[in-house]
Amino acid sequence: MDRSVFIEKRRHKRADRVVPVKLKQLHSYFASDNEKFVNSRMVNISMGGMMVVFEKPVSLDRESVLEAEFILEGKELKVAGIPVWDSKDSGTGSHKMGFEFMIIKDDVMEVFRHM
Repeated sequence: MDRSVFIEKRRHKRADRVVPVKLKQLHSYFASDNEKFVNSRMVNISMGGMMVVFEKPVSLDRESVLEAEFILEGKELKVAGIPVWDSKDSGTGSHKMGFEFMIIKDDVMEVFRHM
């Protein structure tokens, strides 16, 4: 069996976009300070979610509902979602997080369709 072949099973096609993102924890079962924004940057996005990178370690628990604010295709957008995975890049020390969208308004969906 050839292990060099990798079949991607994603539901949505990804688009590489590097833009600043402000994340705010809307609700968490464990955190008390839910009004703090965390600055990050998006590195790719799809209809289902995005990957963001943090330069410093952050503490966002998996039970958090987050709001992300960013500008894409010239429009200011807000989406709500949850963190689904995270990892640390041992080479750069940066932290990565997979963010799955839960709530996407129609105007935001329209921007995503035209990426």
